[in-house]
Amino acid sequence: MELKKKESHPCEPVSPYGQSKRMGEELALAHAAELPLLILRPSAVYGPREKDIYIFFKLLSKRIKPCLSGKDRHLSLCYVEDVIQAILLAAQFQGPSGETFFLSDGQDYRLEEIGDVFAQAMGVNAYCVRIPEWTIIGMASFSEYLSRLSGKPPLLNKGKVEEMVQRNWVCDITKARTVLGFEPHISLAQGAKLTFEWYKKESWL
Repeated sequence: MELKKKESHPCEPVSPYGQSKRMGEELALAHAAELPLLILRPSAVYGPREKDIYIFFKLLSKRIKPCLSGKDRHLSLCYVEDVIQAILLAAQFQGPSGETFFLSDGQDYRLEEIGDVFAQAMGVNAYCVRIPEWTIIGMASFSEYLSRLSGKPPLLNKGKVEEMVQRNWVCDITKARTVLGFEPHISLAQGAKLTFEWYKKESWL
């Protein structure tokens, strides 16, 4: 059983991106006594226009389901409409300033399970391709090298790899449910279907 991250747990970013997000939180919290504010921490957000998880859909469309070697990796997801719902609730929140809330659809998914649900939504049979961690690290190094030559952002960087290889990206949304009144409505199967249909409609896939 994976430990679900709670708002009371230490905040320990593993990548430069995560560190920048935490710095933003700390800057905001420094003014919590002057301004009414709260912090929303959505888990991996997916849906129309999303470009990171889109890469996963793109690989699945080629019948490839990437699977990192080693132990199972667990993560939480949140469909974009549920994130919007949380933002609207946050705008009406009358509680103390400076509160923090995790957001997800309330479920705990294995990475391979997510691939299966996405593939089912697309109506394809994808084959699991095992990828060792060292391969991902090498790809990130090469991508960063090409980025320095071209001046364009890398497709994959070492910070993103640090996030990918973590075995637990699971959060507890009990506080968001009880204090904020947040209740996710879109299941992974529904969200995958809606996302795929948008990608197809817009000729992304």
